[in-house]
Amino acid sequence: MSKKQTSSKLIINYLPENIKLNQLENLFSSIGPLKSCRLVENGGYAFVEYLNGEEDAKLALDKFNGLKIGNKTIQIQKSRRNCTETKNCKLFVNGFPNDFNENGLKVLFERFGQIIQIRFIKDKSFAFILMATHEQAENILKNLNNYQITSNHTLQIKFHEKVSHNQLDFNENSFLFISNFNSNINENDLRNLFSPFGTILSLKIIYDQLTGLSKGFAFLLMENYQQSTEIIQQLNNSFFKERQIQIRFSKSSFY
Repeated sequence: MSKKQTSSKLIINYLPENIKLNQLENLFSSIGPLKSCRLVENGGYAFVEYLNGEEDAKLALDKFNGLKIGNKTIQIQKSRRNCTETKNCKLFVNGFPNDFNENGLKVLFERFGQIIQIRFIKDKSFAFILMATHEQAENILKNLNNYQITSNHTLQIKFHEKVSHNQLDFNENSFLFISNFNSNINENDLRNLFSPFGTILSLKIIYDQLTGLSKGFAFLLMENYQQSTEIIQQLNNSFFKERQIQIRFSKSSFY
């Protein structure tokens, strides 16, 4: 009797951003021959499946779980479902308290299914949650969106939207205008907020020449139209450090 297919599959989390596919293949093939190895670029995770099934997968989990690679400590778990298809499985979550941590989100979401990855943004104002299946992600959305997590904080959850290829044709304008943030917000704060969406080519906060204080708005140039569109889709009208920021395309740059 053949082993269950899912028992030979592993999910590897918290990989360093600069890791290459061949490095992963070399590491995990030291246990046994691989059926497949897929690295999700810029995602920080990968899927590995062993040709010989459950035994090799268990050996790899026991040997490599908790292994330090670069500045990251990887985490490995068995896949209970076919997680290679991750379309519509990723959620964008914000509205939690500043002192909320990854474990808090894990406890909140794991009862709905298998969490592949939780990605906190540096200032912890929002997070991306990747579930194993669309059904699991949908159940989280139905049950926890607008959930009152404290007396002053309400969770806001939506699917992480991808930009269609048709939209990518209109890439002549990647400038964004960001407004309504606190005057004490600095450039590093904004870089931490926007860098998870792609490469920032330029960022400029506008300051009052007399007072030296920020006017609460800035111009941002991303590498391409897709990155700019995702920022608008995910962050426009979201709360950032207790203010509801507004983001739109800018008709002109700040140059």
